[in-house]
Amino acid sequence: MVDAFEAISFLTRSENRVAVLEQLAAGRHTQLELVDETGVSDVMIGRILEDFTERGWAVESGSGYETTRLGDLVADDYARLRDSMDLSCRFGPVRAYLPIEAMEFDLRHLADARISDPDTHDVMRAVDRWLGLIEESDRIIGTAYAGSALTAEATLEAVRDGQTFEMVMVRPLYDEVRGAPSRGPLPRPVTRRGDDVSRTGRNGHQLGHRPL
Repeated sequence: MVDAFEAISFLTRSENRVAVLEQLAAGRHTQLELVDETGVSDVMIGRILEDFTERGWAVESGSGYETTRLGDLVADDYARLRDSMDLSCRFGPVRAYLPIEAMEFDLRHLADARISDPDTHDVMRAVDRWLGLIEESDRIIGTAYAGSALTAEATLEAVRDGQTFEMVMVRPLYDEVRGAPSRGPLPRPVTRRGDDVSRTGRNGHQLGHRPL
């Protein structure tokens, strides 16, 4: 009897099998259509379909093939696993900069998040990305442990123009931004023992604070 680990290995060690399964999960396909969609040879497609049929993942239907309910289950769970692993690979190197353990929502909501960091050839890449987001957004919600004069000025200008801005920031950054006279008045934080962050919203009104 085939065990779960062997079945997972069977699927994941071949990109061709994954591609065919994804196509079948999207709808009925003929063998020729699978060749066109995946770029896999006709002979290989035939072998994959035979394997899928034997495992109960696919069934011949009319002139084509489609996934069974078991095949749909495998395709759906593989997609979830792939997305989770992709998320882990992208966020792993920057986990020290994010309060991941404090995030109570499903981390898969961050699947389409874009990570921008500087490199030796473009040290301003992350700042440029942030400036672009400020310019194109009507509302910004986020966390910050560091900042720059460029982003602070752009943010305050956007807020004055009506942008909704909510940011949880570490206390040193908040004090630095609030204390710069050229940036205009910012709300006085309501401080209590243990508070490390403050949050501001539309037009600089304070929304709350909590320990980071």
